[in-house]
Amino acid sequence: MSQNLPAFTPGTTISNGEQVNAVVSNRQHIPANSQLITISDQTEVITGNSNTTITSNQGVLIYCTNTSDITITLPTASLQSVIKPIKIKKSANNAALVTILCAGADTIENPINPLTTPTETSLILRSANSSVTLNSQGNTWRVLDYFYPSVVKVVAALTGFITLVANVASTVVFNSEFIDINNNYNQSTGVFTAPYDGYYQFSGTSGFFNSNAHNDSLTLEINNVEFTTLHQSINGAGVLNAFSFCTVLFLVRNNEVRFRALSNAATVVRGDSISRLQIIQLGL
Repeated sequence: MSQNLPAFTPGTTISNGEQVNAVVSNRQHIPANSQLITISDQTEVITGNSNTTITSNQGVLIYCTNTSDITITLPTASLQSVIKPIKIKKSANNAALVTILCAGADTIENPINPLTTPTETSLILRSANSSVTLNSQGNTWRVLDYFYPSVVKVVAALTGFITLVANVASTVVFNSEFIDINNNYNQSTGVFTAPYDGYYQFSGTSGFFNSNAHNDSLTLEINNVEFTTLHQSINGAGVLNAFSFCTVLFLVRNNEVRFRALSNAATVVRGDSISRLQIIQLGL
């Protein structure tokens, strides 16, 4: 039994006005600020603003423009044709999450570790323009394509200096920003707030100086609790204790990270291009 599909010319494009509830085949769509998407199978293109359950055996391309967290529930994998993949993209540039949830006892492949037997029951799109294409395989969903842009990048420096009182930890505030894509670092308080769950790389340099002997340390705190010591040393009088650091952390959304400096003497943390910080989001 044949279906009456909208007329189309292979290779033509879908306009933005066509993307809601339009059935398309052998077409291409170029959404704003996005890569070309080619649709070769019969696919329904919809906009996701709220919780959605996908109908079984339906090929869909969902653009999620939600402003609050939503859940997209997949159909039962065993009932989905392998020629009808499901494509989901988070289009909105905000912190709202798109949770892709399996039905029943189905599982979904981990795109970061795709060779393992799938055990996860959900996958989350966190950043703008992140997307995933899924295909059914028995009782699981395999990832055909996954795109997760790095959207957090901070480059900042300390100008001037910070005076440390002996044996009192102080926050190192990198008070001059060169890059802060989404304003995740507060250059007044020295606090970085993670906008998404995921891995983040913190790297930089710092320098301590005192004309007398001084024992120094730099620690990293998560939510005001010391997590790791990045540097600790004992130096003689008049020695500039300069060092570099690099660490990777898994942070949960809204975790707050700061750097704390401590010395056993009245020491200064030097600026003058010595103390710098870079933060990059690595992915899930």
